[in-house]
Amino acid sequence: MYKVILRIIAVMFIFGGGVRLFASQDLFDAFGMDSLWSDHPYFIYIYRVLGAFVILTGMMVYA
Repeated sequence: MYKVILRIIAVMFIFGGGVRLFASQDLFDAFGMDSLWSDHPYFIYIYRVLGAFVILTGMMVYA
């Protein structure tokens, strides 16, 4: 039973990382988080690196 729960959590991690990887200002505006968006390239880069890390973590938990 715990394996099913871990796989569900891993899939949620992968989905969340994908959202971070492909996030844009339009996505933040759509969910009412426009005040959290920063156009500075460094913050966009860090957000995408975080997304890749979350996807990798989800893949390791799933395996």
